[in-house]
Amino acid sequence: MMMSDYYLWENEKSEGDAFIYGGWPQDLPVSFYTGNRIVDAVPKIVITMNARSQGRLTDDLLLTGRGRVFSKKLLEVLRASGVDNIDTYPCTIQNTVTGESNEDYSVVNVIGKISCVDQAQSDLVFATGSTEDILGYDTIVLDEKKIGGARMFLLAEMPVQIVVHRDVADAVKAAGLTGMEFISQDAD
Repeated sequence: MMMSDYYLWENEKSEGDAFIYGGWPQDLPVSFYTGNRIVDAVPKIVITMNARSQGRLTDDLLLTGRGRVFSKKLLEVLRASGVDNIDTYPCTIQNTVTGESNEDYSVVNVIGKISCVDQAQSDLVFATGSTEDILGYDTIVLDEKKIGGARMFLLAEMPVQIVVHRDVADAVKAAGLTGMEFISQDAD
């Protein structure tokens, strides 16, 4: 079997890491999960940490809500690895328990979706009535010929899923960044 050049980006929570529950602003009129460029103005975003959400902040911030939040360190590593399809928006992480405020994070919008799931080799769960919109998977295999060398992108069939090139995953791991892990495809 040939080694895969692409990995699935998954959240990873270690002991002591914060997971922010209910801290994403409910009235924010935009989703950062579409893979499309945002054309409207995005207001300053404040994410709040309540008592249930305490712990170490990870580089890929673990939270519920309609957005992704990356540390400045993670963004620097991604850019140095050739990722050039991310728009960033300033945000503040406000800890309502300790009163601390953190400005070292940005909400990110990964721009670009690629339809490349090999459905015949994958074990997928689809949205009701759909044969295209993937809700989850037991195994997933990508047709890498359709990717065209992209460094980072969203799956068109499941836009919450980030996919990265092996070189990007290796750089993130080498930098010791937290909150994510890279899962290989399950092609046998």
